[in-house]
Amino acid sequence: MATDEKPKMLIVMALKEESQGLIETQAEKQGISVFYTGVGLLKAAEKLTSLIHQLKPQKILNLGTAGSKKIPVGELVEVTEYIFRGEHFLDINFTIQDNPHTNLKSVSCGSADHVDFSENTVYDIMDMEAYALARVCKSQKVDFMCVKYISDSSNINLKTEWQNNLKKSAFALADFLVQHKF
Repeated sequence: MATDEKPKMLIVMALKEESQGLIETQAEKQGISVFYTGVGLLKAAEKLTSLIHQLKPQKILNLGTAGSKKIPVGELVEVTEYIFRGEHFLDINFTIQDNPHTNLKSVSCGSADHVDFSENTVYDIMDMEAYALARVCKSQKVDFMCVKYISDSSNINLKTEWQNNLKKSAFALADFLVQHKF
């Protein structure tokens, strides 16, 4: 790619462990670069802002894992609503809506730098980066799409459950890339 040519799309993930090397292999076949933001809202926002300013992509695809109390472990979903979970001291809308891009089940995602162990949630899934990534893309006028593999039940066993499902997650997300040419 020439240095002045904009990439059509970038894939961003929180952690390399979520990819298991499989996402890079499938992305490379389509000429798509994969980047890792690190865990958390601020790291994700900072890394993606830098990537957008440096590379000027047309679209961002966020792939990764998420927990859910409502959706079974092992399901692949598309996020179409992003809800910031945290203190709201300002009169700002902390929900971002999007249209579906796939035939996957559309879900709402609550994002924050902590896990919500309460049973009654207004969102379907939770992760730590999607809201920040969606907000950066919206502010920078870059198309955004988010697909998550439900890796855990967001309970006290989430770390073990997440680790045990990383390989399954990577296979499911890599298969998603094979089925959806970008």
